[in-house]
Amino acid sequence: MLIICVIGLPGSGKSTFAKVGQEMGYKYIRMGECVLEEARKMGWKTEGNPDFRFVEFADEMRKERGDTFAADLTSGWIHENCELDDILFVDGCRSIDEYAVFRDMFNNVKMIACESDLDTRYKRVKNRGRMDDMTTMVEFVAREKAERLWGSYDVMGYAHYSITNNNDDVEAFKKMSESFLRGILYVNVKNISHGCKYENIKRM
Repeated sequence: MLIICVIGLPGSGKSTFAKVGQEMGYKYIRMGECVLEEARKMGWKTEGNPDFRFVEFADEMRKERGDTFAADLTSGWIHENCELDDILFVDGCRSIDEYAVFRDMFNNVKMIACESDLDTRYKRVKNRGRMDDMTTMVEFVAREKAERLWGSYDVMGYAHYSITNNNDDVEAFKKMSESFLRGILYVNVKNISHGCKYENIKRM
């Protein structure tokens, strides 16, 4: 199994990037959805509920179950839904400790960082309307602080590859991402013959 952890700060395009892998025929899971599913199992109504706050719930779970609880939940999902020869895109790894959970359990794990400037990321987050998103700059800054505490800034420095996404043209980014991914798969998967454009790859 090859696991590709797509990392990046909110609004950097990591979900768009990871879903390109899904569109190419590979498996995909968003770690945040595993956290939301756990909240639902605990009795929380997560949609349309002003009393449910994703960041606060995640922080509380980290205190109760440890800093890798989201990776632990996602690893359980992987064991239930993936085969040994699968290629899986994991969207939302937020720390070195979370990466280590996947690396130690599944061995063949790579990290790809999506990088984008703060103003661009805030504009995207404000406009996309996802249920765990922030709609004001105050909320966005609070989430940035939480991401820093969780380790999102630190883990970016350990990525095996990185891609910059400051383009407002989503389709152009998706096209570049597919070319980028074909190159990475060519390098990391034996006996796969993917065409690739190596100029889009930045090795770390």
